[in-house]
Parts: sequence; structure tokens; C-alpha cells
Amino acid sequence: MKAVEDILLKLKNLEQVRSQTIQVKEELEAKLLIDGLLDEVREGILKELESVNLKIRWVNDEKKTLFADLDEALRILDEKTKFIELQKEDIKTLLEQIEHTKSLIKEKIEEI
Repeated sequence: MKAVEDILLKLKNLEQVRSQTIQVKEELEAKLLIDGLLDEVREGILKELESVNLKIRWVNDEKKTLFADLDEALRILDEKTKFIELQKEDIKTLLEQIEHTKSLIKEKIEEI
């Protein structure tokens, strides 16, 4: 029964090939799953990185706005300081005029 033995041997060899092929298939599927997960992780990281970059851009824009606001506030403060200095000078001049007027009035009173 050489023919049967040959067929059984071929079946045995085919089963080995089948087992090896199934093992390779499972490894490839596992690799696809891992690569798929890696792609998902990579996509997730890229999305998170994009979000972080947007946040950084927002922070930088906010900083620019705040610096502009600060410059404006300092400009207004400088204008107010200059205005107050002018008012102080005007008040000083008015006080001097009042003192001068007082002394003129005293002189007039003394003349009377």
C-alpha cells in the first residue's frame, strides 16, 4: 500500500505547510493589528500635537494682545502723568497769583 502511504505522507506534509501558513497568517494579522494600533496611536499623537500647537499659537496671540494692551495702558498712564504735572504747574501758578493778589489787597487795606 505504497500509494496510501504516499498519500498519508503528502497529507502530513500538507498539514505541516497548512500549520506553518496559518501561523504566518496569524503573525501577519497580529502585525496588521499592531501596525493598525500604531497608526491609531500615531494619529492620536498627531492630533494631540496639533491641539498643543493650536494652544501654543493661541497663547502667543493672547500674549501679543496683552502686550498691546499693556503698551496702551502705559501710554495712557504716561499721558495722565503729564496732564497731572501740567495741572500741578497750573495750581502752583494759581497759588502764586492768589498770594500776589492777597498781598495787593493787604496793601490796599493798609492804604485805607
